[in-house]
Amino acid sequence: MAACPPPRSWRTSSLDDLSSELLALTFEKLRELERASLVNVRLVSRRFDAIALPIQYRTIHLNDRILSSDGGCSPQALEHLYANTRHVVAGSNLNPDRIRTILGKIRRLESLRWRYATSSLGQNSLFLPSDILSPTQTSIRLEVEDLPLRDFTASYTPDTYTRAIPPELLVSLKMATPIPPLTTKLESLKNLIVESCRLETLHYADRGQGTRFSFLPGERMPLLKELSMKCYDWNHDPENVREHWNFSRLESLELHSVPLFPFLSSVDFYSFGNLRELRLDDYSAHIADNRDEATALLHRLVRDHLADLRVLCVTVRTRLFPLDAVAKHGETLVELRLRDHVGFGEDDRRCPTLWADDLLTLSSFLTNVKKLELDMDTALCDPPAFLRALCRFRKLDELTLHVQTVLHPLEIVHPGVDRDREASMRTFSFLKRGREELLGIGPNSAPSTAGAGGLVNSSMREMNTSLRSPRPDSDVIPGAGTVLAGARVRKTPDPFRGQRRPAVAYPSTPDSVTAPWKSVTLNVGGWRRIMVRRLGDGWRQQNENGVYAERCFVMERSPYGELMVREERCVESWDALNNSISNAGTP
Repeated sequence: MAACPPPRSWRTSSLDDLSSELLALTFEKLRELERASLVNVRLVSRRFDAIALPIQYRTIHLNDRILSSDGGCSPQALEHLYANTRHVVAGSNLNPDRIRTILGKIRRLESLRWRYATSSLGQNSLFLPSDILSPTQTSIRLEVEDLPLRDFTASYTPDTYTRAIPPELLVSLKMATPIPPLTTKLESLKNLIVESCRLETLHYADRGQGTRFSFLPGERMPLLKELSMKCYDWNHDPENVREHWNFSRLESLELHSVPLFPFLSSVDFYSFGNLRELRLDDYSAHIADNRDEATALLHRLVRDHLADLRVLCVTVRTRLFPLDAVAKHGETLVELRLRDHVGFGEDDRRCPTLWADDLLTLSSFLTNVKKLELDMDTALCDPPAFLRALCRFRKLDELTLHVQTVLHPLEIVHPGVDRDREASMRTFSFLKRGREELLGIGPNSAPSTAGAGGLVNSSMREMNTSLRSPRPDSDVIPGAGTVLAGARVRKTPDPFRGQRRPAVAYPSTPDSVTAPWKSVTLNVGGWRRIMVRRLGDGWRQQNENGVYAERCFVMERSPYGELMVREERCVESWDALNNSISNAGTP
């Protein structure tokens, strides 16, 4: 008897069974992950080709091959480009005539992202967006990146930028950081900004103390949705802000190395009702220290005037920033960085740290946080309890902890001994096991705690079994003896406990954890990617021996699902400055 065919429900599903809409969404995601794969998808069938082709050509990054006039790109590919491209990315180092030709033939061009490939507007090889756009292209969205920041008031006319960039098309403007710092007026740049009525995104970048705009009567900033300012010398009074600034449409605000107290003292908090992302790094080095007052104002802004924040990254006086402001945004917050101004750059200062109980109760509110960055001074907290509380954030998968080095500048570091690396491995192991147990995939017993020598009662051999550490010669800053993650458990009373406001009523039991660790970073001793080492005599001698107070260790999940540990490299500040100057071109 012939075998009966399998029931229809047993048949293997195929991508071809999906609707065209679902296939389009799938191909969009594939394009984000690996754009070249769309070429192979188009070869599967005519149906796939018809759906994937417009997705493949929707955004085009122009290069020398596409712009080549000697057949670098086939006529059929160019025809697909002209018919399907909506968004173009181009650089100022490409052939302007060929770019103009390509843009003129694209039938439905919606946006042009223009990237400056040089920091100087004085080179003859540089050309501008106004050179390659047709007068008929009046509805496209123009985005400009890495704009050289210069003041042309003296040697050029004040309309230099407006002649180079059509203000009526500009929707996004991102400046390059100038070399050397810009300390003169910004008349030409200001004219471009105030004339760009469609401008939605502005990224301003300077160095040092920075400078600021000087407005004339009647000049107003456009209604921005995204504002980022680095090294901007904010000194506008409330009347000046009311006359020239409008934050009512602002959704994202980032201030880095900007004096925060003058800013918060001059703006109207009620105008930030649409804000969803707030990143503030206080900078008061060139004025009287008003960080206490700035923290109080910031707390009032976050608690009383903002709603549904998704990102909150701030540096504050921890003792003056009650957590009720953070808990208010618990349902929407996905990224939180809460750091204290003290930090870990000096050996003799204690960095205010959240209590583990407060952190645990906060975890029950922040049910959607995926990225978290905090300080952990082991002299002011119970490290095992602190780490256990971190494991209770149900969706947290990217964690950054700032800690102090376990080394002393005058101690003798024996060859082959790396106490900071050992402390970091204990911390990583504790977090790994703690999260696995909450996920139900680890041992039944809770992570054990150690005495003064570490966080976990397990040998380095056991920890290296659960976490694969890099080989001694792989991605490690020269000098094996070094410094890092504060692992000493010293239960010192918190000097700020009595000054805190009454805690809000937190739920006692957080939801179950649903996410494994994606990455955990331990930043030791105030490590930075561009590093200025400690200047004390003891540390100078240690540095000469390859021993550093500033380290950074990262535990991250590999593409194969394993947790790997590596050490981040840094660039010495003088090397970075010399490289920046040598690559800057003619100022």
